[in-house]
Amino acid sequence: MNIPRNVNYHFKVDDLYKNNDVPINYTRDELGFRGNYDSLSKIDIVTIGGSTTNQLYIDDSETWQSHIKRIFAQSGKIITIINAGVEGQSTRGHIATFDRWLTKIDDMKVRYILAYVGINDMLIEHAERGDSMESDDPLRRIRHLIINNSAVYNLFRTIRGYFRAHSAKLIHQVKRPKFEKWIEIQPFSEKVTPPKKYVQRLIAYKARLKRLINKIEEFGAIPIIVTQHAGSYRVKNNVVYFPKHAPKGLAQWSYPIVRSFNNMSMRVCKSMKAICLDLAKNLIFQEDDYYDYIHNTPKGTRKIGQYLYTRLVPFF
Repeated sequence: MNIPRNVNYHFKVDDLYKNNDVPINYTRDELGFRGNYDSLSKIDIVTIGGSTTNQLYIDDSETWQSHIKRIFAQSGKIITIINAGVEGQSTRGHIATFDRWLTKIDDMKVRYILAYVGINDMLIEHAERGDSMESDDPLRRIRHLIINNSAVYNLFRTIRGYFRAHSAKLIHQVKRPKFEKWIEIQPFSEKVTPPKKYVQRLIAYKARLKRLINKIEEFGAIPIIVTQHAGSYRVKNNVVYFPKHAPKGLAQWSYPIVRSFNNMSMRVCKSMKAICLDLAKNLIFQEDDYYDYIHNTPKGTRKIGQYLYTRLVPFF
Protein backbone atom coordinates (compact mmCIF):
# COMPACT_ATOMS: atom_id res chain seq x y z
CA MET A 1 0.00 0.00 0.00
CA ASN A 2 3.06 2.26 -0.16
CA ILE A 3 2.76 3.35 3.47
CA PRO A 4 6.05 4.85 4.73
CA ARG A 5 7.37 3.33 7.97
CA ASN A 6 10.17 4.40 10.30
CA VAL A 7 10.69 7.72 8.51
CA ASN A 8 11.79 11.12 9.77
CA TYR A 9 11.77 13.61 6.90
CA HIS A 10 12.72 17.28 6.94
CA PHE A 11 11.23 19.47 4.22
CA LYS A 12 11.82 23.11 3.38
CA VAL A 13 8.39 24.43 2.48
CA ASP A 14 8.86 28.13 1.72
CA ASP A 15 8.02 27.46 -1.94
CA LEU A 16 4.59 26.35 -0.68
CA TYR A 17 3.98 28.80 2.17
CA LYS A 18 6.01 31.18 4.30
CA ASN A 19 7.93 29.33 7.01
CA ASN A 20 11.04 31.52 7.45
CA ASP A 21 13.21 28.88 5.76
CA VAL A 22 12.74 26.55 8.74
CA PRO A 23 12.36 22.88 7.72
CA ILE A 24 9.27 21.02 8.89
CA ASN A 25 9.43 17.55 10.44
CA TYR A 26 7.37 14.68 9.04
CA THR A 27 7.57 11.40 10.95
CA ARG A 28 5.84 8.03 10.74
CA ASP A 29 6.55 5.21 13.18
CA GLU A 30 7.26 1.50 12.66
CA LEU A 31 3.56 0.82 12.02
CA GLY A 32 3.18 3.70 9.55
CA PHE A 33 1.36 6.10 11.89
CA ARG A 34 1.84 9.80 12.56
CA GLY A 35 1.25 10.83 16.17
CA ASN A 36 2.24 9.62 19.62
CA TYR A 37 0.50 6.97 21.68
CA ASP A 38 1.32 4.91 24.76
CA SER A 39 -0.76 1.83 24.01
CA LEU A 40 -2.38 0.54 20.82
CA SER A 41 -5.20 -0.87 22.92
CA LYS A 42 -6.25 2.61 24.11
CA ILE A 43 -6.55 4.80 21.01
CA ASP A 44 -9.27 7.45 21.07
CA ILE A 45 -9.26 8.50 17.40
CA VAL A 46 -7.68 7.21 14.21
CA THR A 47 -7.96 9.56 11.24
CA ILE A 48 -8.08 8.17 7.69
CA GLY A 49 -8.07 10.10 4.43
CA GLY A 50 -5.83 11.16 1.57
CA SER A 51 -3.17 13.85 1.40
CA THR A 52 -5.35 16.40 3.19
CA THR A 53 -5.33 14.03 6.17
CA ASN A 54 -1.70 12.94 5.85
CA GLN A 55 -0.44 16.57 5.43
CA LEU A 56 2.97 15.70 4.02
CA TYR A 57 4.32 19.28 4.14
CA ILE A 58 2.93 20.23 7.55
CA ASP A 59 5.08 19.85 10.66
CA ASP A 60 4.17 17.09 13.10
CA SER A 61 3.17 19.75 15.63
CA GLU A 62 0.97 21.68 13.15
CA THR A 63 -1.29 18.99 11.66
CA TRP A 64 -4.98 19.39 12.41
CA GLN A 65 -4.78 16.21 14.48
CA SER A 66 -2.08 17.80 16.65
CA HIS A 67 -4.21 20.91 17.10
CA ILE A 68 -7.20 18.83 18.23
CA LYS A 69 -5.05 16.99 20.76
CA ARG A 70 -3.47 20.21 22.01
CA ILE A 71 -6.80 22.00 22.51
CA PHE A 72 -8.18 19.00 24.38
CA ALA A 73 -5.10 19.05 26.63
CA GLN A 74 -5.55 22.77 27.29
CA SER A 75 -9.11 22.05 28.39
CA GLY A 76 -7.84 19.38 30.80
CA LYS A 77 -8.57 16.26 28.71
CA ILE A 78 -5.81 14.04 27.33
CA ILE A 79 -6.80 12.09 24.21
CA THR A 80 -4.80 9.95 21.78
CA ILE A 81 -5.04 10.61 18.04
CA ILE A 82 -3.28 8.56 15.38
CA ASN A 83 -2.98 9.86 11.83
CA ALA A 84 -3.33 7.05 9.27
CA GLY A 85 -3.77 9.30 6.22
CA VAL A 86 -2.16 8.08 2.99
CA GLU A 87 -1.25 10.25 0.00
CA GLY A 88 -3.69 9.85 -2.89
CA GLN A 89 -6.11 7.48 -1.20
CA SER A 90 -9.80 7.56 -1.97
CA THR A 91 -12.44 5.45 -0.21
CA ARG A 92 -11.09 2.51 -2.23
CA GLY A 93 -7.82 2.83 -0.37
CA HIS A 94 -9.54 3.48 2.96
CA ILE A 95 -11.44 0.20 2.62
CA ALA A 96 -8.18 -1.60 1.84
CA THR A 97 -6.64 0.08 4.88
CA PHE A 98 -8.70 -2.21 7.09
CA ASP A 99 -8.12 -5.40 5.11
CA ARG A 100 -4.39 -4.90 4.63
CA TRP A 101 -3.17 -2.71 7.46
CA LEU A 102 -5.20 -1.95 10.59
CA THR A 103 -6.61 -5.44 11.08
CA LYS A 104 -3.07 -6.86 10.82
CA ILE A 105 -1.97 -4.99 13.97
CA ASP A 106 -2.32 -7.06 17.12
CA ASP A 107 -4.25 -5.70 20.10
CA MET A 108 -5.26 -2.46 18.37
CA LYS A 109 -8.46 -0.99 19.82
CA VAL A 110 -9.93 2.32 18.68
CA ARG A 111 -12.95 4.26 19.95
CA TYR A 112 -13.55 6.45 16.89
CA ILE A 113 -12.32 6.40 13.30
CA LEU A 114 -12.62 9.78 11.59
CA ALA A 115 -12.77 9.70 7.79
CA TYR A 116 -11.96 13.01 6.07
CA VAL A 117 -13.33 12.10 2.65
CA GLY A 118 -14.76 13.19 -0.69
CA ILE A 119 -12.08 15.10 -2.59
CA ASN A 120 -10.14 12.19 -4.09
CA ASP A 121 -13.31 10.22 -4.89
CA MET A 122 -14.41 12.97 -7.26
CA LEU A 123 -11.80 11.81 -9.77
CA ILE A 124 -12.66 8.09 -9.88
CA GLU A 125 -14.20 7.55 -13.30
CA HIS A 126 -14.67 3.78 -13.48
CA ALA A 127 -16.69 2.40 -10.59
CA GLU A 128 -16.08 -1.22 -11.56
CA ARG A 129 -12.28 -0.98 -11.67
CA GLY A 130 -10.41 -1.50 -8.45
CA ASP A 131 -13.44 -1.78 -6.16
CA SER A 132 -12.82 -5.51 -5.88
CA MET A 133 -9.32 -6.09 -4.56
CA GLU A 134 -9.26 -9.77 -5.57
CA SER A 135 -10.28 -11.36 -8.87
CA ASP A 136 -12.18 -14.64 -9.20
CA ASP A 137 -9.73 -15.66 -11.92
CA PRO A 138 -6.80 -17.70 -10.42
CA LEU A 139 -4.40 -16.63 -13.18
CA ARG A 140 -5.25 -12.98 -12.58
CA ARG A 141 -4.64 -13.42 -8.83
CA ILE A 142 -1.22 -14.93 -9.58
CA ARG A 143 -0.41 -12.01 -11.90
CA HIS A 144 -1.41 -9.50 -9.21
CA LEU A 145 0.65 -11.36 -6.61
CA ILE A 146 3.73 -11.06 -8.83
CA ILE A 147 3.32 -7.39 -9.74
CA ASN A 148 2.42 -6.38 -6.18
CA ASN A 149 5.72 -7.84 -4.96
CA SER A 150 7.85 -6.52 -7.82
CA ALA A 151 10.13 -3.60 -6.99
CA VAL A 152 10.42 -2.71 -10.69
CA TYR A 153 6.67 -2.67 -11.21
CA ASN A 154 6.19 -0.71 -8.00
CA LEU A 155 8.58 1.95 -9.30
CA PHE A 156 6.65 2.10 -12.58
CA ARG A 157 3.33 2.33 -10.74
CA THR A 158 4.63 5.11 -8.50
CA ILE A 159 5.86 7.17 -11.47
CA ARG A 160 2.61 6.57 -13.37
CA GLY A 161 0.63 7.58 -10.29
CA TYR A 162 2.63 10.79 -9.96
CA PHE A 163 1.79 11.88 -13.51
CA ARG A 164 -1.87 10.96 -13.09
CA ALA A 165 -2.03 12.92 -9.84
CA HIS A 166 -0.22 15.85 -11.46
CA SER A 167 -2.73 15.88 -14.32
CA ALA A 168 -5.61 15.81 -11.82
CA LYS A 169 -3.93 18.56 -9.72
CA LEU A 170 -3.92 16.24 -6.70
CA ILE A 171 -0.22 16.61 -5.94
CA HIS A 172 1.21 19.38 -3.80
CA GLN A 173 1.49 22.37 -6.15
CA VAL A 174 4.14 25.09 -6.02
CA LYS A 175 3.33 28.73 -6.80
CA ARG A 176 -0.41 28.58 -7.31
CA PRO A 177 -1.41 31.30 -9.80
CA LYS A 178 -3.02 34.46 -8.49
CA PHE A 179 -6.37 35.16 -10.11
CA GLU A 180 -7.32 38.79 -10.57
CA LYS A 181 -10.99 38.35 -11.50
CA TRP A 182 -13.56 36.16 -9.78
CA ILE A 183 -17.13 35.57 -10.93
CA GLU A 184 -20.19 34.77 -8.84
CA ILE A 185 -21.26 31.12 -9.17
CA GLN A 186 -24.12 30.65 -6.72
CA PRO A 187 -25.15 31.21 -3.13
CA PHE A 188 -23.17 29.30 -0.51
CA SER A 189 -25.70 26.53 -0.14
CA GLU A 190 -26.09 22.75 -0.05
CA LYS A 191 -28.37 23.00 -3.09
CA VAL A 192 -26.28 22.13 -6.15
CA THR A 193 -26.65 20.29 -9.42
CA PRO A 194 -23.64 18.16 -10.42
CA PRO A 195 -22.69 17.75 -14.10
CA LYS A 196 -24.18 14.61 -15.67
CA LYS A 197 -20.83 12.83 -15.91
CA TYR A 198 -20.57 12.88 -12.12
CA VAL A 199 -23.88 11.14 -11.47
CA GLN A 200 -22.45 7.62 -11.81
CA ARG A 201 -19.38 8.63 -9.82
CA LEU A 202 -21.64 9.75 -6.98
CA ILE A 203 -23.56 6.47 -7.07
CA ALA A 204 -20.29 4.51 -6.91
CA TYR A 205 -19.02 6.76 -4.10
CA LYS A 206 -22.21 6.10 -2.16
CA ALA A 207 -21.62 2.35 -2.33
CA ARG A 208 -17.97 2.65 -1.31
CA LEU A 209 -18.73 4.96 1.62
CA LYS A 210 -21.31 2.48 2.92
CA ARG A 211 -18.69 -0.27 2.71
CA LEU A 212 -16.20 1.93 4.52
CA ILE A 213 -18.60 2.66 7.37
CA ASN A 214 -19.32 -1.05 7.67
CA LYS A 215 -15.55 -1.74 7.80
CA ILE A 216 -15.12 0.80 10.59
CA GLU A 217 -17.92 -0.75 12.62
CA GLU A 218 -16.61 -4.28 12.03
CA PHE A 219 -13.27 -3.03 13.36
CA GLY A 220 -15.07 -2.17 16.58
CA ALA A 221 -14.96 1.61 16.22
CA ILE A 222 -17.55 4.35 15.82
CA PRO A 223 -17.36 6.06 12.40
CA ILE A 224 -17.09 9.84 12.06
CA ILE A 225 -17.54 11.21 8.52
CA VAL A 226 -16.19 14.70 7.79
CA THR A 227 -16.63 16.74 4.59
CA GLN A 228 -13.99 19.01 3.08
CA HIS A 229 -13.60 22.05 0.86
CA ALA A 230 -11.38 22.60 -2.17
CA GLY A 231 -9.19 25.69 -2.40
CA SER A 232 -10.23 26.52 -5.97
CA TYR A 233 -13.31 28.57 -5.10
CA ARG A 234 -13.89 31.33 -2.57
CA VAL A 235 -16.81 32.13 -0.30
CA LYS A 236 -17.57 35.74 0.64
CA ASN A 237 -20.76 37.23 2.06
CA ASN A 238 -22.49 33.87 1.62
CA VAL A 239 -21.71 33.78 -2.12
CA VAL A 240 -19.42 31.33 -3.95
CA TYR A 241 -16.90 32.75 -6.44
CA PHE A 242 -14.74 31.00 -9.03
CA PRO A 243 -11.77 32.39 -11.03
CA LYS A 244 -12.91 33.95 -14.30
CA HIS A 245 -9.87 32.78 -16.28
CA ALA A 246 -9.24 29.50 -14.48
CA PRO A 247 -7.17 26.81 -16.24
CA LYS A 248 -9.20 24.02 -17.83
CA GLY A 249 -8.34 21.41 -15.19
CA LEU A 250 -9.62 23.59 -12.37
CA ALA A 251 -13.25 23.05 -13.34
CA GLN A 252 -13.18 19.62 -11.68
CA TRP A 253 -12.82 21.41 -8.32
CA SER A 254 -15.83 23.68 -8.81
CA TYR A 255 -18.16 24.21 -5.87
CA PRO A 256 -21.19 22.32 -7.31
CA ILE A 257 -19.07 19.18 -7.80
CA VAL A 258 -17.36 19.34 -4.41
CA ARG A 259 -20.64 20.09 -2.63
CA SER A 260 -22.36 17.19 -4.46
CA PHE A 261 -19.87 14.74 -2.98
CA ASN A 262 -20.19 16.39 0.43
CA ASN A 263 -23.97 16.06 0.22
CA MET A 264 -23.57 12.37 -0.59
CA SER A 265 -21.16 11.97 2.34
CA MET A 266 -23.72 13.44 4.74
CA ARG A 267 -26.63 11.51 3.21
CA VAL A 268 -24.86 8.16 3.56
CA CYS A 269 -23.51 9.06 7.00
CA LYS A 270 -26.97 9.88 8.34
CA SER A 271 -28.55 6.80 6.79
CA MET A 272 -25.86 4.63 8.43
CA LYS A 273 -26.33 6.44 11.78
CA ALA A 274 -22.66 7.43 11.98
CA ILE A 275 -21.40 10.73 13.42
CA CYS A 276 -21.70 13.34 10.64
CA LEU A 277 -19.62 16.53 10.66
CA ASP A 278 -20.25 18.84 7.70
CA LEU A 279 -17.06 20.89 7.97
CA ALA A 280 -17.52 22.23 4.42
CA LYS A 281 -20.88 23.72 5.40
CA ASN A 282 -19.78 25.29 8.68
CA LEU A 283 -16.18 26.38 8.12
CA ILE A 284 -15.06 29.02 5.61
CA PHE A 285 -11.44 29.25 4.44
CA GLN A 286 -9.53 32.27 3.17
CA GLU A 287 -6.88 32.63 0.45
CA ASP A 288 -3.94 32.01 2.79
CA ASP A 289 -5.52 28.88 4.30
CA TYR A 290 -4.35 26.92 1.22
CA TYR A 291 -1.00 26.65 -0.55
CA ASP A 292 -2.54 25.00 -3.63
CA TYR A 293 -5.99 23.87 -4.75
CA ILE A 294 -6.69 21.39 -1.95
CA HIS A 295 -3.88 21.38 0.66
CA ASN A 296 -3.97 23.60 3.73
CA THR A 297 -1.28 25.83 5.19
CA PRO A 298 -0.65 25.72 8.97
CA LYS A 299 -3.18 28.55 9.27
CA GLY A 300 -5.77 26.33 7.59
CA THR A 301 -4.94 23.24 9.66
CA ARG A 302 -5.42 25.28 12.84
CA LYS A 303 -8.93 26.19 11.68
CA ILE A 304 -9.72 22.55 10.97
CA GLY A 305 -8.37 21.48 14.35
CA GLN A 306 -10.39 24.12 16.20
CA TYR A 307 -13.59 23.24 14.32
CA LEU A 308 -13.22 19.49 14.90
CA TYR A 309 -12.42 20.01 18.58
CA THR A 310 -15.69 21.88 19.13
CA ARG A 311 -17.62 19.06 17.43
CA LEU A 312 -15.73 16.20 19.11
CA VAL A 313 -15.68 17.50 22.68
CA PRO A 314 -19.22 16.22 23.49
CA PHE A 315 -18.02 12.65 22.84
CA PHE A 316 -15.28 12.95 25.48
